[in-house]
Amino acid sequence: MKKTQGRKVKNSITSLSKKAAKDAKKITRRAKAETSKVKAQTRGLLGKAKKKLSALRKSSSKTLHRAKHKAHATEEEIMHYVKKNPVKSMSVVALTGLIAGFITSRYKK
Repeated sequence: MKKTQGRKVKNSITSLSKKAAKDAKKITRRAKAETSKVKAQTRGLLGKAKKKLSALRKSSSKTLHRAKHKAHATEEEIMHYVKKNPVKSMSVVALTGLIAGFITSRYKK
């Protein structure tokens, strides 16, 4: 009787092992499939992010160029005004310095 019980136990262990192996294979296949889906989604999102970054770079480059152009134009305009009105320009600078000196001297005390 012990031999038959031993065979039953052995067969039971063998069948459980085979079932566990089948389950592990199923889980592995599912994991591979899910991993492939996630990889595809990630690639898609990465592609979109790269396109948006490229567009942002172009836009910021254009904005920077326009800002530089406007700053240069403003500088030219100021230089023209100062050359045309030197007394007014010096008066404004002197008054600005006087006001700044007055304000800073009040905070030192």
